Amino acid sequence: MRRIPAALAVVACLACDPSAAPAPEQPDAATLAAAEANPIYQQRRREFNASFRSGDHTAALRQAKQALAAAVVLRDPYVWISTLCNQMGRNQEAIRVFRETAAAHPGLALPWFYKGFNEFHLSLFDDALASFERAAELDPNDAETWYRQAMIYYTWSDFDSVSRLLEKSYALDPLSELTVVSLIDVSRIQGRDGRVATLLEEGRANLPESASIMYRSGLRAMNGRDDVLAELEFRRAIEMNPAMRQPYEHLAALLSRAGKEEESKRFRNASTRLNEYSRNSRLLESRMVDAVDGAIPLLLAEVELSADKPQLALDWFRRSLQLGGYAERNAAGRAEALFRQGRIEPGDRALAAARPASSRALLARVAREIAAGNAAAARTALDGALANAPNEAQFLRRAADYARELGDAARADQLLDRSIGAETLSTAPDPN
Repeated sequence: MRRIPAALAVVACLACDPSAAPAPEQPDAATLAAAEANPIYQQRRREFNASFRSGDHTAALRQAKQALAAAVVLRDPYVWISTLCNQMGRNQEAIRVFRETAAAHPGLALPWFYKGFNEFHLSLFDDALASFERAAELDPNDAETWYRQAMIYYTWSDFDSVSRLLEKSYALDPLSELTVVSLIDVSRIQGRDGRVATLLEEGRANLPESASIMYRSGLRAMNGRDDVLAELEFRRAIEMNPAMRQPYEHLAALLSRAGKEEESKRFRNASTRLNEYSRNSRLLESRMVDAVDGAIPLLLAEVELSADKPQLALDWFRRSLQLGGYAERNAAGRAEALFRQGRIEPGDRALAAARPASSRALLARVAREIAAGNAAAARTALDGALANAPNEAQFLRRAADYARELGDAARADQLLDRSIGAETLSTAPDPN
């Protein structure tokens, strides 16, 4: 439960010193446009983007702070500082920066909001609530401020307060998917089925492409024992967002209940893959700050490649090269990513730096032949890649994807089964 004295520290301070509670100074459109056009801000933004893309987070953070000083009314610098400090484990530094910004601009809501954002990430919930409450006083029309307060009460299981605050946020912004979904969930916890039904109806009308809302519609149907409708809704959710894990899991359960074990297994495998992707990508990104060689970005590149995100994979392969090591494995991975994008000529150039007979080079060649429409050559390359394949989950999952794409569903399922017991993340030398 909320500890009242700490949460009201800011309010108490304002009561003691009326001068500390100035009138709000939220910027209008002209002020925002002028700040955006500020040449100093524009220069700092360019420098920040270059440093961030190169992986030099220390320089990027310094430039983000300079951008904030040049354009304190713009949201982007607050986001940059919060993102970097969160990735680098330096949330206390962000809190200090925003505390100083709030002191210099006490009527501006943004520094209070992002101070609360970083306090929340450190589980300083009382402090975060006080910050968000002050931001709401200064800018009561910002829907996200009410949403963030609701999430603090959610950690305390005070669902009445969560519901009240989410309703405020929803009234201000009924198009916020996060708010709608959270309000549906808490209404379900409270047993307010009528409100759930209304929110689902409104959410589907306002956000017809929302997989999260469609998934929750499926949950309601499943809980009501309407398995036919639930299956339809889960399949729609997967079509809308193939990267969302939960619909696969519940659809697998429904199919198993209907005796469709083979189809159920495929959806359960997809759920497992998505869950592991989320866990592995978060783990590796959190360790990037301490990376001293190319291993971590290489593994992250392969995780992204297995998740069918070739451009992200190429970005991480590039960072891995900058840090050194694993040159041949990197070359094969870059080639595979380029082939996945249909870029055959640059892919061939990258593949030339890998050992031609290595399993990873052959797997990249599978991607090449599929992109070129040569199914027979792709099958031959896949046989070669698997003849002495590394016992590594990302490799086996991509091989399974290619097998399925080539029409060999049985082999794809076999490879997925192998991947479950394989090394999740490994830079050990390949068998060949």
